[in-house]
Parts: sequence; structure tokens; C-alpha cells
Amino acid sequence: LLTVQVFGTVYYISPQGSDGSSGKTTSQAWKTISKVNSTVFKGDTILFQGGQTFFGSLYFDRVDVGTQSKPILLGSYGTGKATIKSDTSYGLLLYNTAGFEVKNLIFSGIDRLTNKRAGIIVYIDRDSTWLSHLKMDNLEVYGYMNAGISIGSWANKSGYKSISITNSLIHDNGKAGIETYAMQPYTHTNVYVGYTKTYNNSGLAANTIGHSGSGILLGGVNVATVEYCTSYNNGWLHKVPDSGGPIGVWAYQSDSVTFQYNESHHNKTGTTKDGGGFDFDGGCTNSVMQYNYSHDNDGAGYILAQYSGASLMSNITVRYNITENDSRKGDQGVIHLWAASGSTGIKTVDIYNNTVFI
Repeated sequence: LLTVQVFGTVYYISPQGSDGSSGKTTSQAWKTISKVNSTVFKGDTILFQGGQTFFGSLYFDRVDVGTQSKPILLGSYGTGKATIKSDTSYGLLLYNTAGFEVKNLIFSGIDRLTNKRAGIIVYIDRDSTWLSHLKMDNLEVYGYMNAGISIGSWANKSGYKSISITNSLIHDNGKAGIETYAMQPYTHTNVYVGYTKTYNNSGLAANTIGHSGSGILLGGVNVATVEYCTSYNNGWLHKVPDSGGPIGVWAYQSDSVTFQYNESHHNKTGTTKDGGGFDFDGGCTNSVMQYNYSHDNDGAGYILAQYSGASLMSNITVRYNITENDSRKGDQGVIHLWAASGSTGIKTVDIYNNTVFI
């Protein structure tokens, strides 16, 4: 039996309900996702009947407003998690809005080869827009060609503050398990990913440019922690020969990132590049990898890589980690540093007290 803290007006959705009802009690529940999408919410709670399947895609935009103290909550009621079955479309889109908590739900695409969208999409495309409070907990997301969870902004001086993803299973997707991205470096602030598993995210065999198939990928973040997560068996379909490959857990163009107490293992690449455990990539600054366990990866256990055109990469610490049976493919060291010709290089790196098992 699921218990949730509720906010504002509580709306219930059940396959036995009716869209003509009030939606405000379980006996007067709504029936469809379409009814939810046609309603404007202000700090309300929307609960789907646990153990039941609902077909369609949830959509919210900037007329749907929540805050940290009064968020819009999406979840399940009764026994078990409700499933949002979106087949060939996204499961949930939050477009130019935030102040949401999404808990105790399953998002299911038809499969990672057919569904070309991401499972959960959080996206800003308005300039000078800062949105706060995104909390995702106890979710399962699978069956999407793009990422399981994709959070990004592609606008000038726009991003999210306070992002949390916890206790979730993100698996059997294509491009990535979890990803963030932004137009500028160091954009999304206070990002936390914890106690989450990302696995069987294959990569995209049809890609002709760029990497795919990572577990957790943080781009453009400022102050972030990934801890107590497990990332495994990702990336085997990545086959772009001239691109960096997938990694279990990594970040780029980001500041003040900590990876700690994570396990990353049996990650793969379809080329000779990457397929490793953990990586601070181009433009990372003031960041730490510590107390992680990397093992049985195609690529290096721990990578520092600076690509051409990235922002300055500096003040990186790699300590108290374990690597075991890594670099099973290609010619990378198990702790590997690389900088592209013409890049700014890597400045001020401390690597100490790591344990290597060959």
C-alpha cells in the first residue's frame, strides 16, 4: 500500500472512473490521461490507481505551476505503482515548467528500438528562465530510444535549480539512462542522483555522430552529487568510430561535481573508445571521484578527458576508489588521462590512494 504526502486538491484517475466526474474522490475518479492533460493544476496532487495501466502521454506546461512548498505531485494510490504506457511517444513532458514531484510510477515505452522519444522529458526553450524544484523518486522508466530521463535547457541563460532523482530503475533505453544538458556550462544547480540503478541502456546503433549508451550523464551542471548508484551493462550498440563512447557515470562542462559510493561495471562500447566506469570529461572543474567501485568494464575505470573546444578543465581529485579488471578492450589504462590536440589540457589533478586490481 503506497502512502504519499499530498498537496492542494487531490485528483484520482482509475480505469473504472469517468472523465465527467469530479475526480476528487476515488469513487468519483477520472478515467483518462487526456482529462489530466486538459486540466490546469496549481500545486495539486494527481494520483493514478496503483497496479493499473493508463495509455497515453502526460503533458504539462507553464500554465501548470508548482513550488517547493506546494508542488504538483504525480503518483499512485492504492496498492502498487500505476503504469503510464506511452507506446511510441514520451511518457511525461514538463515543458517550460517546474515545481513538480513525480513518485511511485512506471513509465513504459513500446521498446527502445521503436519509441524514438525519451521517457521523462523536462525542457526549457525560453531565454532568461530559471525554474526550481524537480523531484523524482521510486520510478521505473524503460522502453525509450532516447534517454529514460532527459532534463535540459536550450536557451540563453536558462536552467533548473534543485533537481533530485532517487530510488529509481532506469533501464532498457537507447541513448542513455539519465541525462542533463544545457546550452551553457555550469547551468543547472543543485543536482542530486542517489540510490538509483541505470542498466541495459544499449546505445544507438544507427547514430552516425556522437556518443550514446551511458548510464548517468550530467552535462552543464553546477554543484551535483551522484552517490550510491549502480550503472551496468550499458553502451554495447555505440559504434561511431570517431566519437568518444559511453560511460557508466560521467559529467562534462560542469562544476563542483562529486561521484561517491557508486558501482559501475560491465559497461561496454561497440568501438575501442570508452565503455568505462566513471569520467570527468571536457570542462569539468572543482570535482571529486571518491569511494567508487569500477570493475569489468570495456574501458578505463576512471577517466579524465578534455576534448577540443571544451571549457577549462581543472582542480580534479580521484581518490579512495577501486578498479578491478577494467580496460578489457582497447588500449586505455585503468586510470586514464587524455587531452585532445588543441585543447586547453587538464590543470591541477590529484590522484591518490586508489586500489588497482589487474
